[in-house]
Amino acid sequence: MNRLKHLIANVFCFVVPGAALLVAIVYTVSPIAFSRFATWADDPIRVSASIDSCTVVRDGVKREHAIRCLAHYTYANAAFHSPVTVWTSKSPFATPASLDRELQAQRGIKTRTVELFYRDKKMASTPDERWLATPSLGAFLVAILAGALGYALYRLPRTSMHRRADYVLDRTTDELVPINDRPRKAARHLWRLWTAIILLAMLVCLYGVSDRLSKTVSLLGFSSLENVPATLVECEHRYYGTRKGHDQIDCGFRYAWQGQTYRGQAESLDFRFFPTDARMDAEVARKQGTPVQARIDPQHPGYAWAFIDASWVLPYTWGPLELLLLGLLLGVLPIALTMRRRPSE
Repeated sequence: MNRLKHLIANVFCFVVPGAALLVAIVYTVSPIAFSRFATWADDPIRVSASIDSCTVVRDGVKREHAIRCLAHYTYANAAFHSPVTVWTSKSPFATPASLDRELQAQRGIKTRTVELFYRDKKMASTPDERWLATPSLGAFLVAILAGALGYALYRLPRTSMHRRADYVLDRTTDELVPINDRPRKAARHLWRLWTAIILLAMLVCLYGVSDRLSKTVSLLGFSSLENVPATLVECEHRYYGTRKGHDQIDCGFRYAWQGQTYRGQAESLDFRFFPTDARMDAEVARKQGTPVQARIDPQHPGYAWAFIDASWVLPYTWGPLELLLLGLLLGVLPIALTMRRRPSE
């Protein structure tokens, strides 16, 4: 019976969380895993298509870089053409130069397999066949925090007993006193390590709570972009996902560059805090026609960033996860940081 209990405890404490973590990692860094799962679930029609007219854009709805092309294909003796996204990236290390190199590489691929869905043969998509892709900065921060926490737990003493070689009996007080500085150095090291972990956890919480912070960090590698005036257009609120989805405010934006007018997709905002139709309609009405600053790549004017709202804090974008992060940031972590008293020198 004890062995059975031990086995069940190991399964629920290690096997199940480990398997879930492994699946999460695979779907985070391997686009082909999600692509194969979607293909298996939807069973689309696969046909060969010729590809041309590739451009690099900023997909504000999904908050990622994308390369879109025009696919020409034939199905049931009828010719079709459809825009398709052939490459995406949320890498925090992306730059205009790296996006341009990827664009040139994608332009060299003239034929692709596209997937058609039974509802509308005029719409096509391309499966992502990459085995590895750089995850977003949020995933990197969580991974670094998890690694630092694991290292700190590993460095914790396995027992409260100290090494006898580090102490000697004081004949006057009849107590053990340290004969070198090892215990104090070890205590100082653990104090610094846990303090750094708490500060890193606060940074992760702040990154998750502040919409402006994540946007500012995302633009660090794009200092070469030029600012041009733009106007938000076609604002609307939409529901993404199924029963576990969420509402989101989407806006396009128009801007002019060298006499030509372009349209981009602004960075969408989640609406998670009491998303009633009245509140979302009011927010959409406030955003419609608002002047904003667009940041464009002079080499590829169709690539542009614009933000629906540049505020540091947007409470209506907070859901349960953001509220949890806010509680940690303002309550739990500051208390933990205060309780980490520095060991005496």
